[in-house]
Amino acid sequence: MSTQSFGLRVNCDDLYPYAKRGSVLLVDPDTDCTIGECVVLTLTTGQTLVRELVDHTVDSITVTDINRRSRQTFGVAEVGTMHPIGAVMAAAAWRSAEGSAA
Repeated sequence: MSTQSFGLRVNCDDLYPYAKRGSVLLVDPDTDCTIGECVVLTLTTGQTLVRELVDHTVDSITVTDINRRSRQTFGVAEVGTMHPIGAVMAAAAWRSAEGSAA
């Protein structure tokens, strides 16, 4: 993980069992995305999605919903950012890490 890494707290049950409500997704914007891994997409509309990367061409990005396995394809112009998820931390582990940083 780089110094630019950040955490996103999961506020829904849509990612279960990949990530539970309250857990934290550790995202590293300095790492390239790889086909088959989970990524965080921020669309130009402002919507943020967590998906599995299926394909990435010069024209489009295809992802799969983590649970429903439905595919979505976006034009590259529709995607503002795409970063890989490096790890999922349980809520208790995240709180412990925050407390030790002080």
